[in-house]
Amino acid sequence: PSTSPTDIPSEIPTTSPTPTPTSLPTIIPTTSPTESPSVMPTMQPSQKPSLNPTSLPSMQPTKLPSDIPTASPTTSPSQNPSSTPSHAPTTNPSMVPSQFPTSVSPTGAPSTVAPTWTPSNAPSEQVTSSPTTVPSQSPSIAISENLQLPSIFDCPGTNVYATGKIAVNVSEQEFTQTFGLLQATGVGNSQTISVCAHGLSASRTFQSTLEAPATVTAVLLDTEIYADWMQIRVAAQVRDSNFNSKTNRARVYFTAVQGSSTRTSNCRPSSIEGTCVATITAASDWISGGPIEVYHGLSSDIASQSLLSSTTPVPSESATYQDNLLVNMPSRPLRALDQFDMIVEARAANDVESTKFIIFIEDTSALEVVGSPTGLNDQVWSYQFVVRADGLTAVLNRKPDAGAVTQQAQETQQLVRIRMRVKAGASSGLASVQLQVKELNAPTPTQPGGQIIPEGGFVLGNVLGRTFSLHSA
Repeated sequence: PSTSPTDIPSEIPTTSPTPTPTSLPTIIPTTSPTESPSVMPTMQPSQKPSLNPTSLPSMQPTKLPSDIPTASPTTSPSQNPSSTPSHAPTTNPSMVPSQFPTSVSPTGAPSTVAPTWTPSNAPSEQVTSSPTTVPSQSPSIAISENLQLPSIFDCPGTNVYATGKIAVNVSEQEFTQTFGLLQATGVGNSQTISVCAHGLSASRTFQSTLEAPATVTAVLLDTEIYADWMQIRVAAQVRDSNFNSKTNRARVYFTAVQGSSTRTSNCRPSSIEGTCVATITAASDWISGGPIEVYHGLSSDIASQSLLSSTTPVPSESATYQDNLLVNMPSRPLRALDQFDMIVEARAANDVESTKFIIFIEDTSALEVVGSPTGLNDQVWSYQFVVRADGLTAVLNRKPDAGAVTQQAQETQQLVRIRMRVKAGASSGLASVQLQVKELNAPTPTQPGGQIIPEGGFVLGNVLGRTFSLHSA
């Protein structure tokens, strides 16, 4: 609508307009010529409006507004605009024209009902001069391009935790981006991450934690068991879903199975390397049985465990001897710096009255005696030991008031325990040890293994290790 009224139009329209233009010109010419001007202008203006108005609207209104307001003004604008413009201008014209004009008021007087404002779903391209009475919708961020993560997650004063791109559709109002954090702080410490973009920011505090193990690898350390070594050791290492060995230290479980018999064990991984060693103690009767299957997993249920490998039992030969000494050696393989005990025992027709023997180490670069030997029955015998680099010499004598040790002939009598050690520089292979019997009285002199002990000499005793050696090393 125009902002100022035009001259007052004629109140009485022409009853019969002339079909042809008048010969005299009008007193006041029009400001905008018609598309098809008449040949001869009329002497007086027409008192009836034209049925076909000009293409350009007039800058001046055709009629002054009425002094009487409308009796029943409309409360909502008409959806279909009127073909005839209103005779009265609006009292407060809007700077931005409405897309849908309101219906025509028959009088031209302002409405007594306050106008209403309905916000549009789409933002206006032009800002109004005064705020609306209805608040707008909550603000949102529309990102139409790919943004580098540092530009979003690198807020002022914070560190960049991740790099990459986020593709955001302009029609979305929220999205989720998953990324990993490399934390240098210990478990249980709190950290804060901030998000910034387009003038908006948010922060969230979280606590650093460790994941549970997702995978476990294991190595069977004992592929054989022996009568003097019934332990099955298994080493394991765990990693989480990101292949990190630092986990929450959830336990690793192991199961050993021979036939219908089972034995179990478990271990807790270290906090740094994620490694641990578990030991399964085999049943005593497994030494004479078949292969032992070993399973491992992250659950104690064997149904969810995986078969790792198998262990083979290696039984020792039985020792059968009379009237002689015997030293028990380990039947299991030994490693450098391993320590083990040798037990010296005797069999005779009666209790041993006295004896003298030598433990001779043939390869002194492989074995050595650790400390002083121990007498196993000091209530019966008195002991004397001389330890050398190549072994030791032991002398036993029965005490006068000692009681009986055996109840029958050829019963085993344990005499001495000797602690031995494998040297650090020992070579792989066999280490030879001799048991030299120099005297044996029970209570009369006894010939070891039926052999006479020469004057100043000795007779070889028995050595029982992985195999039984009679009268030799």
